[in-house]
Amino acid sequence: MVKDDELFLINLPDKEALCLICNKKLTDLRRNSYIRHYKALHRSFLVQRGLLEDDELPGPSRKIPKIEVRTSQKIYTSSLIELVTVHGLPLNVLKYPAFQALTRPIEEGLNMKHISPENMKGLLKNIARQIKHIIAVETAGRMICLKTDAASRHVGIFSELISSLWTKQ
Repeated sequence: MVKDDELFLINLPDKEALCLICNKKLTDLRRNSYIRHYKALHRSFLVQRGLLEDDELPGPSRKIPKIEVRTSQKIYTSSLIELVTVHGLPLNVLKYPAFQALTRPIEEGLNMKHISPENMKGLLKNIARQIKHIIAVETAGRMICLKTDAASRHVGIFSELISSLWTKQ
């Protein structure tokens, strides 16, 4: 047996390496296997020996790569609103851990407050208020024709603006 840097005992004939701290046998004799083993299980040992910085790779999890995305708070917020209004996603989807795993990093990158179902309701109320105002301005002082559709499964109210050029035929 050959002693290797006080970390492992290497048995070349059996193609095994024995960790001197936890006595785990490694069958992969490549150097990266040793490094991965010590980073995952014996981090404090590496830090004490000065082989690893204390803030490097906290915990056994792998480092998540940082990516850059071109977006803005306005694009991000309007996209979430579209998912709820146009595509019919329920507001509770904003609470799902998997959805938050996607949205939280974007919100942190944009330095914005997390959009929860409660916040979304407030945003939707503001948009509804703006739409009502636009409709009120467009229809002020004008004749409108209201129609209802009871034949389909969805109840709807439709309006038509009647211009001064409208004539009965």
